[in-house]
Amino acid sequence: MLNHRYNAMLPTVITSNRMALEGRDHRIVSRLHDRELVRQILMDEAQEYRVCQSGKQALGEREHSTG
Repeated sequence: MLNHRYNAMLPTVITSNRMALEGRDHRIVSRLHDRELVRQILMDEAQEYRVCQSGKQALGEREHSTG
């Protein structure tokens, strides 16, 4: 699907953890890094909103106190 959209120059929105691209098929990664057709929007400074693996809340979330 990605190859078809790339060859047809169709707009495609892809979200990814950049680290998750390591070890992927080089043909896919090369298409995602094509500066002619790809605009990357980096969100390096976004705060983590998911729960950490330890079960604690991630930084940026506030615990609600009952008084």
